[in-house]
Amino acid sequence: MSSVVTGEMLKAAREAASIGLSAMATRTHFSLSHLSNVEAGRRAPTADLIAAYEQEIRVRRGVARTGPQAL
Repeated sequence: MSSVVTGEMLKAAREAASIGLSAMATRTHFSLSHLSNVEAGRRAPTADLIAAYEQEIRVRRGVARTGPQAL
């Protein structure tokens, strides 16, 4: 069974990494309104968006980008 990543989970991970929504939009090149819609559950997160969050959160925490760590 695969795990499902929700917008709520992305928001919690972003906030735990002390990254603002606007900063995440700038870093991931997704629009602020799109990220807001995903985090609020109005749109489903894509694999590309999840990967972008994972990468930015790892960079913020100083974890190697190639590590197996998930959200």
